[in-house]
Amino acid sequence: VSQSRYCNYDFRIDSSWLTLNHRNHYSHAHHHGDSDISGVYYVKTNGEDGELVFENPNRLVSTSYLLNTWQESMHHKPEVGKLILFPGWMVHRVEKNLTDNERISFSFNIIFNRG
Repeated sequence: VSQSRYCNYDFRIDSSWLTLNHRNHYSHAHHHGDSDISGVYYVKTNGEDGELVFENPNRLVSTSYLLNTWQESMHHKPEVGKLILFPGWMVHRVEKNLTDNERISFSFNIIFNRG
């Protein structure tokens, strides 16, 4: 019997919210707890109003001679219509909006049913 490469997973959107960032607004480093997948969708941005920054989950990688070229963080420039999905445990932040543009994003957390 051949098993399908794809599975149907039962999930729910556990929480969702809109974020309006004006000048000097930012989000401190945080994670989304027990969320399996988190996401952000950019509704309005000029692309210069604060990047989404993911922290490297293995901070000790810089101590390795072979792996020390890995970045300590990964920056994502916001773009209208861009959707970014990431594991809820991933520590991330949003840089300060230094422009007069307001950035609007829609974010959410997904949890897969366990039973």
